[in-house]
Amino acid sequence: MTDDRPSSVSQPRGKALRLHRGLARIWGSDQRFRGWFTTSNNNDIGTLFLIVATSFFVIGGILAMLIRTQLATPDSAFMEPQVYSQIFTMHGTVMMFLFAIPFFEAMSMLLLPGMLGTRDLAFPRLGAYGLWVYIFGGSAVIIAMLMGLAPDGGWFMYPPLSSAAFSPGIGADVWLLGITSIEVSAIATAIEVIVTVLRYRAAGMSLSRMPIFAWYILVVSVMILTAFPPMILGSLLLEVERALNWPFFKVENGGDPLLWQHLFWLFGHPEVYIIFLPAAGMIATILPVMARTNLLGYGWVVAAAVSLAVLSFGLWVHHMFTTGIPHMGLAFFSAASTLVAVPTSVMIFSWIGTLWKGRARMELPMLWIMGFFATFVIGGLTGVMLAVVPFNWQVHDTHFVVAHLHYVLIGGYVFPMVAAIYYFMPLLTGRTRFFKLGEAAFWLVVPSFHITFFSIHMAGCWVSEGGPGPMTRIRDGRH
Repeated sequence: MTDDRPSSVSQPRGKALRLHRGLARIWGSDQRFRGWFTTSNNNDIGTLFLIVATSFFVIGGILAMLIRTQLATPDSAFMEPQVYSQIFTMHGTVMMFLFAIPFFEAMSMLLLPGMLGTRDLAFPRLGAYGLWVYIFGGSAVIIAMLMGLAPDGGWFMYPPLSSAAFSPGIGADVWLLGITSIEVSAIATAIEVIVTVLRYRAAGMSLSRMPIFAWYILVVSVMILTAFPPMILGSLLLEVERALNWPFFKVENGGDPLLWQHLFWLFGHPEVYIIFLPAAGMIATILPVMARTNLLGYGWVVAAAVSLAVLSFGLWVHHMFTTGIPHMGLAFFSAASTLVAVPTSVMIFSWIGTLWKGRARMELPMLWIMGFFATFVIGGLTGVMLAVVPFNWQVHDTHFVVAHLHYVLIGGYVFPMVAAIYYFMPLLTGRTRFFKLGEAAFWLVVPSFHITFFSIHMAGCWVSEGGPGPMTRIRDGRH
């Protein structure tokens, strides 16, 4: 009697192999050059996102160097005032809109499918649409700057400075349309991520068993769907006002310029946490590996991330403490701005506890995470200082706020993302580092950052035009 088991087993295997090859043709990438323009593969889309976002980061860094060159000497003639205002506006625009959010979107596209055990993201063509809308909007803004058509009203574009009367020409219009395109791109990517995390996890992977980075990205994607529509609405209203002279933000026509500030910061302050939370997800992913243990308090960290997302929508007015809002509003938003430190502290202490119970290896990703700790904690403490209304009144629109912003965004986002690049690059490229320059770069960048921006804290506290700075007035009892 013959045994037919090998043939019966080979048939399902052959069918599975044919199915695999058929799906590979569908999901695979076109290896020709034009394939980069037609691909919908998540690895290709993520790689293109990463390359373009990094290019914009380099542009933003060059603009920052131009700003510091202008400010290096008093009465500098390096740039004309209007050019300086354009460079200042574009530096903030590039870093906040063109680099920060697309960069973590790129990392999400590259890493999430493997973490969740799925072949691709939920809507590959939606991902490709988001990529090209982002490239279109970002390129339009950069080309306008190179042609001398960049706006000069600041990256927050407050009316009436951004109105047609004070910002004539098409510079502000290009900015508004370009930024709107970038926001649409982010919303498309957020939809893709949410559906992938909720519906495309591997069999048996419940939400409580998900990798911690997937939790962070899920929370951030929900925040994007909530926070970005107000910014899109504000941009469209301002563009309609400029084009048709409608009275949304013009006081003389019955409008209110504070409406723009509410719409902008209803997007802008949650965006700070939209930027921070993916970096926190990277830290929560990398740190246990470097410490050779598991993450301490997984459930508490997830709860802290969700709490931070909810609270971030209740404190946007702390950017507007000096606009004359009622005292009850001041008290509410001051309390919310202080309370947001609680879930952030839960995350910080979870990571410290993970290091405490493990044995950390001080490899290059770990060095950048330690740089994050040393920088972000200072930025968080200055954020609590700014949540106190009397202090905020004194340092509002000074370089103290500039220093705080850079401590939070560079220390809280760029440093962890550099750690993530070093950590995941062998996985993404199949190669390890050859030139051991990363350690030298770390010891050059982190101390230099603190030397630069800690002194800017002091400049905001002690220096003011035409008299003593705000801290001197407080000390002398004049306020």
